[in-house]
Formats: sequence, structure tokens, C-alpha cells
Amino acid sequence: MRYAITRIRVHTILPVIDFLPLIDNQISEFILQSLHERLCALKCNPYSIKILPDHVHIVHELNPKIALCDVVQNIKGGSSHFVHQQESFTRRFAWNNGSICFSLSSSDECNRVISTLSKQEEYHTNTSINNEIIELIRTYPELLTMILKCNT
Repeated sequence: MRYAITRIRVHTILPVIDFLPLIDNQISEFILQSLHERLCALKCNPYSIKILPDHVHIVHELNPKIALCDVVQNIKGGSSHFVHQQESFTRRFAWNNGSICFSLSSSDECNRVISTLSKQEEYHTNTSINNEIIELIRTYPELLTMILKCNT
């Protein structure tokens, strides 16, 4: 019997359109529910979902049978649609084009990222999402090429 065991862990960052702080407590509940349900349905087990006013961090597994870009498209489109279906939600909400995704090479790295995400509110009192992205690009220069390819 042939089989393969694959565990691909990914840190995905989804910015809100124009990096605007559109996510409040009400919409946060809808987004969390939708992202969790969609990731589970895609067999992309979510380890952590951290929702901030202008972006969302997700640490999840990647189902090796689904392309990462398809996962991102599904969770962004589905969560946006889910939010707009709620009768109590009357404002505009949309995700920015593109996303930022990193593979996490080990359980230790995955745990480190999850631990860091638990401190995001404090971190973002002094750092904007734009500065966070610039910092990520400085740390991982190859990320710039990936961002440009994903946004074209």
C-alpha cells in the first residue's frame, strides 16, 4: 500500500482593502467563524487565527491537493460573502488584492509564530501593517518577488 504523509504549515496574512481598519468586534466574529469553517472544509487545519482591525494572520496546514492560491481565494471570497450576508452588518468590507504567505519549516517555527501572533495588538500599537510588511521584506527579500507575482 502506497501512501504519503505530508504536513505543510503556512503563515498567511490577509490585509483589509487599502489597509483600512474595517474589522471591529462584530465583524471579527463573522470573519473568525467563516475562516475556521472554510479552512476545515478544505482540510487546511487552522492552528491560529489572529484578527486585527486592518489585517488577519492565519497559521494553518495546507492540503497538498489544493494550491495555496486557491485556498486563499476561497477563504477571502467566502469570508467576505459571509460577512455581507449577515443582516446586522451594514458597512462595506473587502479584502485587499493579494496576500502574504510563508511556509513554516518545523513545529518549533510554527509554535514561535503562534506565540508571536498572541502579542499582535501590542506590536501594532507602534507598528502599522505597512511597516510590518516592509520588515518582513527586509527579513525575507524573496518575499518581494512573491508579492509582485501574486498581485499581477
